[in-house]
Amino acid sequence: MSRLKTLVLLIFVGLYPAEGSAGETGAQLSFLRTGNGKTQWMIWSAATNRTDLFMELADAPSLVFWEKKPGAVLFASSKSIFQAELGQTPATPKQVAAPPSGHGEVRTIWRDAVNGRLRAVTMLQIAESDVLDENGKIKYRLPDGRKIDGMSEPEWGLDYACSVLELQADGKTWKVLATRATKDEAGDTPGISVVDDLRNEAGYSSDRLADSYFCGSGQCDNYDVPKDLVALALRLSKRKRSDDDDFRIWRPGPGLRSVLFGTAMGDSLRLTLPVIILSPDEKSGQNLALGNQPFRTLMMGVAAELLLVADDSNGGAPVVVDLKTGEVRFNAPEATSAVWIPTPSTP
Repeated sequence: MSRLKTLVLLIFVGLYPAEGSAGETGAQLSFLRTGNGKTQWMIWSAATNRTDLFMELADAPSLVFWEKKPGAVLFASSKSIFQAELGQTPATPKQVAAPPSGHGEVRTIWRDAVNGRLRAVTMLQIAESDVLDENGKIKYRLPDGRKIDGMSEPEWGLDYACSVLELQADGKTWKVLATRATKDEAGDTPGISVVDDLRNEAGYSSDRLADSYFCGSGQCDNYDVPKDLVALALRLSKRKRSDDDDFRIWRPGPGLRSVLFGTAMGDSLRLTLPVIILSPDEKSGQNLALGNQPFRTLMMGVAAELLLVADDSNGGAPVVVDLKTGEVRFNAPEATSAVWIPTPSTP
């Protein structure tokens, strides 16, 4: 699954301003589950504490783009791109286009902020025989015989051609705006970032939302965790101190409970177990029931005062905690692709 990581459908959705209550801000959680032999796209509303079926699909969405218009969403499924409106329950998706073919895997979609047209980024792996050295310059040979400047640094990663395509007015033809060399699939490679200058989104693509979650928004920067809180975390999680333990604390603000959590360093800083919701005086806390795999990586995002914690690889097993009360408001072990639905105030 790409980086929603499916939709961590990634989304994993940035920080909403912590003002008012969850009901007043209309926080809504989007997630997937399996039912009736189909993928069920579900919406949980914090205001009503209700979970409703948004739509049923034969195949799970592989890419999602939340439109700037509230409640409108584009998604790729069953070899097509569709649009749907959240106001319909269940929604009837409308086919918009077929993803571009012949350019490799579609990694993300969005609507351009300038002309409103649908754009897609594709990644085509370049075979070793098509990585050419021409008088000391690396070239990539594409399937149609064209050559583009290659990428020699970083030395790690696989060779790819990254393209940006734009859907034309007929709704069928895709125009290639750019094709650039890149590296992918190993550590800190540029991936699709080589075409960032062509991304001006009128909305919120799933991969961009995923990048806005912890720790991308700076919540993991606090290294100064008191020893008594480290001891509390170990006691609540029933663990012994290890040389690999690296705890951080996030204090969201007055009236909201602090969050104590583990981190681990891979190609970037990752959240790990345990996740502790501290009491107002930070003398005690609750260890969220998130499984017992010590190196499971997590995503966390906030809508108003509600904290979402889910699996970083697929947005799975989401838990929502009210940071004012410490109450677990929502828990769906069978769900995947959990993400806060963007609002106009989303960064």
